[in-house]
Amino acid sequence: MDAAREAWIRALIDKSRRNNLLYYRDLKHGTLDLSDAVDKAMARLLKSEDVALSKLLPPAADLELAGAKLLEIRGRALMNSEERGIETLFMAMGMASWTAPDGERPPEAAVLLVPLKVEMRGRGGQGLVLKRVGDIQANLVLLHVLETEFGVKLTQEDLIAVLKGDEEGEEFDTGPVSALLANAAKNVPGFSTRNRIVVGNFAFQKTAMVRDLKDYPEQLAQHDLIAAIAGDAGATRAVRERRAPVESSELDRTAPEQEFLVLDADSSQQLVVRHALGMQDGTIQGPPGTGKSQTIANLVAELAARGLRVLFVAEKRAALEVVLERLRNEGLEHLALDLHGAEISRREVMSRLQESLDRIGTTPPVSAEKTHERLVDRREKLLDHMQRLHADCPPTGRSVLSAPATSRAIPARGLWFR
Repeated sequence: MDAAREAWIRALIDKSRRNNLLYYRDLKHGTLDLSDAVDKAMARLLKSEDVALSKLLPPAADLELAGAKLLEIRGRALMNSEERGIETLFMAMGMASWTAPDGERPPEAAVLLVPLKVEMRGRGGQGLVLKRVGDIQANLVLLHVLETEFGVKLTQEDLIAVLKGDEEGEEFDTGPVSALLANAAKNVPGFSTRNRIVVGNFAFQKTAMVRDLKDYPEQLAQHDLIAAIAGDAGATRAVRERRAPVESSELDRTAPEQEFLVLDADSSQQLVVRHALGMQDGTIQGPPGTGKSQTIANLVAELAARGLRVLFVAEKRAALEVVLERLRNEGLEHLALDLHGAEISRREVMSRLQESLDRIGTTPPVSAEKTHERLVDRREKLLDHMQRLHADCPPTGRSVLSAPATSRAIPARGLWFR
């Protein structure tokens, strides 16, 4: 397991000079330097207020050129969001550097990253507005390299704890962060930090996975499915031996009060739901339009009705939106907490949780006994008709209602949709 973890970490962390979180370099059109920004305007931006680009730049700055750069940065960020499902538009505050082991250009790594949103409210730079849209984060790539190569152990929480002015009503100051870094890395050859502020595109979502791989080795090793993926033979056997097949004929005998499907589902989709309710793992494959998103929405409703939690992740935002829209159409949007994107703040999360709790607390109970009785009666009549219809069929005959499942399930705790 340890060997697999190390291999996964190496694959996730890019230490090459292509990674601008470690070797930042100015781009002709993809870098906007705000190191000389007007202090009052920068303070407003850091408090999550709308700030026009023209207010941030000093009087002598070329507003048209700065606007063109910001539009280029915004365009790249939108493409990353739509095509790769990641938010990359950040303002980097502070740059750390040290002597490169290979004697080449030294690293220049952002210290803090502030998620931004850029809106166009007019032509050119005159109408560009910036806004902070999430919590300030530390550069996890920088912290990872300092720990693995120099033994300097600092966490994101360590840096954010000493940052002054973030949601505390005091003047914003990154000085204590730089001081903490400098003291911790005093034995790192040539280590230094400088006060520089740049807006650009930075992609570091994978480093959160690296942190989990590093911080939870025992939990990973104890999970049979993950250990099996890592190559452990015993875990692989344990996963296979826990398979519990579900017969499609059982679906028509489910008591209505024990079923919470909110959308139409055929037998293969119902089998997927039944496997998931049995805490089994599996991979469901199918081309677009075959009901994968509909099945996920049904799973959310089924598991939530049983008091269970569901984590739904997707590479692209569009996949999340489809499922969220299906839940909204059924009046169940309060079941889902959208956590996609760097713009989600702790305050927003708590506000959405409160809205869901308020809605649940004010919703009256539903009496469905008569509806369930009608369902059972009609279902029994259909099943009886099907049995009589196929009574003389050869043993190979199958009805639509008892079609075999198209999914294969492996017991564990998750489903992958492709």
